[in-house]
Amino acid sequence: MADGTIEIKKTFIGTSDPLNVCSGLALFPPFPNIGAGVHFTQNTHALLNKDLKILAFRASAAIDWGVFMGLCGPGYAIKFLTEGEIEGDELALKIDEDSTIGGFALGTNVSIDFALMAKLYKLHWKGWHLKGSWDAVLNAELAVSFDFLKLALDVILAALGLETWLQKVEPIKETLTSSIAMLGEAEDVYKDGEGVIEIHPKFMLPINLWVLVVALAAAGEATGVLTAPSTVILAFDKLMDVTCSSIGCGPTLGIDVPVKVQVDSVTIDKAEFKRTYVDSSGTWHGTTSSGDIPQEPEKMTVKLGTTAGFDFRVGVYAEVQILELFHAGVSMDTGMLALLGIQPQIGEFHQTLSNDIGSQYASGPCLDCTAQMGPVEVEFV
Repeated sequence: MADGTIEIKKTFIGTSDPLNVCSGLALFPPFPNIGAGVHFTQNTHALLNKDLKILAFRASAAIDWGVFMGLCGPGYAIKFLTEGEIEGDELALKIDEDSTIGGFALGTNVSIDFALMAKLYKLHWKGWHLKGSWDAVLNAELAVSFDFLKLALDVILAALGLETWLQKVEPIKETLTSSIAMLGEAEDVYKDGEGVIEIHPKFMLPINLWVLVVALAAAGEATGVLTAPSTVILAFDKLMDVTCSSIGCGPTLGIDVPVKVQVDSVTIDKAEFKRTYVDSSGTWHGTTSSGDIPQEPEKMTVKLGTTAGFDFRVGVYAEVQILELFHAGVSMDTGMLALLGIQPQIGEFHQTLSNDIGSQYASGPCLDCTAQMGPVEVEFV
């Protein structure tokens, strides 16, 4: 048992700073969190590789193309600052400045490289001697890359006439330049009295009803049944096109993977303090049965307990863009299963993060990524 009060200086606990899903913790162990640097395939093929030699002239041309496809996640990254004290066999820690991001991002890329080189054999005087050398007269390279998955999706939707009906509304994060992203993030959401950090990675698709309204007005014009409102709608839509502006509104449909993270235990050097409660001020409390409580603590290891769920979400959205210079939008949605009191949970698992006590900088990704996976269950509340 500790003698008196032992101070725990402010310490950074987290996967990285700034946060990066690609270098974070696995969201569904035993499946690992795949980093952006780990890819499914990356192949390079030569389309052209020719050399030309004519007397004192040489030229070479090459065209290569490559395909890259990678996945970042599913995982989550988290960070927070904590400080407190040990008194007797009880540890009290205040958790502040929490920030969390989680989900996955899928990216594809096709690159085409062009290279062209030409050389001439020229004679040069060097002192009293005449010497020759190949001098480059042209050395040009060009690299072109594009997002193949996004291009394929745009072509399919355009062929079906749906390119204006389906638009991605989830922003692409800095963790990976991607075609598809399902990410959620939150800051300062550590819940007082519960000690839970919750994020909602979700992917929503909007259905733009304005397109339907314009289509109906155009159909009325084609059939000769053109009412005054239809005339106004078509004139307004024409104005939007001329000014490179747009509007959209309607319902949204999507999926949500709510993730909850809490601190289950904290180990100070070799003494493990197991969570007992979180008080109304947001202070985490834990007790230990260890008699090896350090008087000058050096290392903190935090054991996180994580659960992930699943939900279907519906909502509404509205947005406007004017002259491609101004854009504003608003959206709201809710989980349908949560409304019915159903909370599917994909097990429960634990992972640990460590740092030197007093250090307010990241020490790297998780040091012990062994996970204990619980069963898949559906809870009715």
